[in-house]
Amino acid sequence: MTESDPSGWQQLHRHFYKLRKREIVSLRLESQARRLKVLSGKQGEGQSAETVRHKTPEAVPSDGNIVEMLKEGRRRSRPDPLVSVTEDLRAWFEEEPGRTGRELLQRLQSIYPGEYPDNLIRTVQRRVKDWRRDRGIP
Repeated sequence: MTESDPSGWQQLHRHFYKLRKREIVSLRLESQARRLKVLSGKQGEGQSAETVRHKTPEAVPSDGNIVEMLKEGRRRSRPDPLVSVTEDLRAWFEEEPGRTGRELLQRLQSIYPGEYPDNLIRTVQRRVKDWRRDRGIP
């Protein structure tokens, strides 16, 4: 057999590989459906488990915004660490919209030393990103 004409065992291997790949994808979708069912505590809010499992068009919102649909399913895994200072951060951002998340976190750390660690940078950056989007700032 030539390289362009695969042998029987190569064809068989490809066939089983494709089947296995489909099976893995199917298992992942079933796992997602179970997780969604457990998180929501219900069969589904307007959706059956079957709809979620197979990602059929019925699972897509009427406006087509899948990202928003997925965000709705998310739950916080821990309490918001910035809940007590969000208003301060927002006020500082409103004063100077050009400030970065890093600058706002540093200002917060200077006012409350040792209370807000550096690992909160992504949380602050996400907030700033949302605030900029709300104001229409690129």
